[in-house]
Amino acid sequence: MIAIIPEKRKDGKSSFEKLVDYNTKAKSPDCKSFFAHDDAEPQPESERVVYVNSQYINYPEDAALEMAALASLNTRCKDPVYHFILSWREHEFPTNEQVDEAVEIALNELNLENCQAIWGLQSDTNNRHVHVAVNRIEPESARAIQADNGWDEKALERASRKIEFKQGWKIEETGRYFVTETGKILEKPKDPKIQTKLSQTARDIEAHTGEKSAERIGQETAPSIIRKAKTWEELHKNLAEQGMAYEKKGSGAIVWVGEAAVKASKIGKEFSLSKLQERLGPYEKYKKRDENASENTILNAQTSDDSLAGREPEPIEKISESPEAKTSWEKYRKTREEYLSTKTKATRELEARHKQEREELQKKQKKDRARLFEGSWQGRGKELNQQRSIMAASQQREKLDLRDRQNEERKEFREQFPQRFPSFKAWLDEEEQRAAFFRHPKNLVLSGQGASNATISVDLRDYTGMKANKGGIAYFFKGKKGRNKEADFIDYGKKIVFSKSCDEAAILAAFQLAS
Repeated sequence: MIAIIPEKRKDGKSSFEKLVDYNTKAKSPDCKSFFAHDDAEPQPESERVVYVNSQYINYPEDAALEMAALASLNTRCKDPVYHFILSWREHEFPTNEQVDEAVEIALNELNLENCQAIWGLQSDTNNRHVHVAVNRIEPESARAIQADNGWDEKALERASRKIEFKQGWKIEETGRYFVTETGKILEKPKDPKIQTKLSQTARDIEAHTGEKSAERIGQETAPSIIRKAKTWEELHKNLAEQGMAYEKKGSGAIVWVGEAAVKASKIGKEFSLSKLQERLGPYEKYKKRDENASENTILNAQTSDDSLAGREPEPIEKISESPEAKTSWEKYRKTREEYLSTKTKATRELEARHKQEREELQKKQKKDRARLFEGSWQGRGKELNQQRSIMAASQQREKLDLRDRQNEERKEFREQFPQRFPSFKAWLDEEEQRAAFFRHPKNLVLSGQGASNATISVDLRDYTGMKANKGGIAYFFKGKKGRNKEADFIDYGKKIVFSKSCDEAAILAAFQLAS
């Protein structure tokens, strides 16, 4: 869920009439049917407002007049109109009671719970959202209330987390706040040592291979080791145990993660060479004691030395959470390594053979020219020039023939060995004919008494549809229980949009529908 505070009029003359009309009036001229408190059926597609409710208003049809009349009692308040929006995710369909509850939570967080308000749930976008119009003039005291003393954005963000937790929606992880297991809303600590964001290159690598990038591993592993180190020797030793190394490079430094080098600044600004030298003194190379030498014998160790512990590639978190996905990923990685090894070997062999062919042709042509010029050509200069021209043309044709043949072989080689090995997802789809990694199976395995891990036969017949936003039809699994109305997929005609939590049964049902 997200909360939005639309921009206000710059002249400070916001209108209750226009705002209330927009929030609560449908495209149909008759809006009386929307002032209902029961769980009504979805409205016709032509009507964008599907539910309206209010508080501290006697006649909802005349809400704007009542709000304006109350506001007129406070002549010092220039703009009593307050407007905010609460928007659910695309596959979330709140009931009327949930909408009222969400608005109540938001008004409490804003300290506007005692003010007049009217709200309308709308479906003219892909997301169900409620527009709330509030009169900041308190009815009893006629004084103006400032929404959470000016911190209304933070208040609405807290309200969004509370609504998600209380109503069981997916908790938004970004933003200022997080939710504890007991539902307590806490502000995220402002840690100056927070890890650096991944670069776009690192994110692309992870998306393609399903493997943690060297940047991510460095950010997850190196910071605690470097912060705890009291000497360069301790820093190098502890990093080496994790298959990592810190090395001076020019005026800066890099961190080796296995065989991959990452700029120290990508791990964190506090790990720059200058910062560490301030704490640990002048930079010292990584050194390793030779077990076969005397105690005083110390050998410099390079980053490529076997002194670094081996680092096995690691799958990204999404893969590691699923045993089935991890098994598929390990098979993919092994296949990819074999492919790259074969490609490297074949590339070297092809380049070596082509080089040898060019050298052999060069030697042959040199001998041909030497034979041509044997003996005396005195008095036959014109004929010599002709022979030179003929030989030059012949040898050039040989060179061009060799060039074209080698180019053709390179083209065939590129077709046999594409520039990039397929991504993990493509490999699953094309080679394995499945994509279990991108699905989270639900309701497919029986459990409990009498269960024998048998598979439930679920298809389109087990789904029910209801009208959704923008003319779409949202499909729900009939066996789902509870307050939430979260659709597994929505059919918009030309496309079908899946929920992130959909399972294989939903995908099968959607394909059956599409066919």
